[in-house]
Amino acid sequence: MATKIVAGTVPAQPPVPILTSRSSNSIAFNYSSPPNIGAPPVIGYKILWNQGMGSIFTLLSTNSDLTNLNFAKSTNIFGGVTYEFSIIAINIVGDSSPSISLAILAAQLPTAPQNLVKFSADKTSISVSWTAPMSDGSTPVTGYILYWDNASGTIINTPIGSTSWQTLTYSQAGLQTNKNYIFAVSSVNVVGESPITISAPIITATVPG
Repeated sequence: MATKIVAGTVPAQPPVPILTSRSSNSIAFNYSSPPNIGAPPVIGYKILWNQGMGSIFTLLSTNSDLTNLNFAKSTNIFGGVTYEFSIIAINIVGDSSPSISLAILAAQLPTAPQNLVKFSADKTSISVSWTAPMSDGSTPVTGYILYWDNASGTIINTPIGSTSWQTLTYSQAGLQTNKNYIFAVSSVNVVGESPITISAPIITATVPG
């Protein structure tokens, strides 16, 4: 019996996938069809990944629903690990070449804020300021949480306040005159709360001699 020969070519290389969301244990992205340059229509896709293990790609999933080019993975994803994903388009002739891979760093905790210092002080209040953390953990910082020692010398675990990600200052009123206070601040993202940064002791103002 004669071998059946399918006319045409394999699909063109698909575009690079596009990240849509990530957390410490999940990753989501979408992808799109390759340009139609005369090959038979695409009938499905293969999704490859390297499992955070360098350049070795293996088949992760297949998709024949051409109306839904979204993919999410929420197992075997670990914060701080970089995973790569690539797409292959399929038609009746065969498989395309893999797309250029999308590298995604799974989210992790942000690092602590930097440079927590006195911004201003008077007899009964202290304001502190800080700068953003060196790393947001691959997902945006959503805010900051403040702590203090209430002149006891030991940082208390209960927060005294919080700010949005845009606000890098905090003021505490109702303090005692001529007392030392220590403040601490942490960064927050969707994964959780960073370690704290601690200020040097800050003294409230007193009347001059």
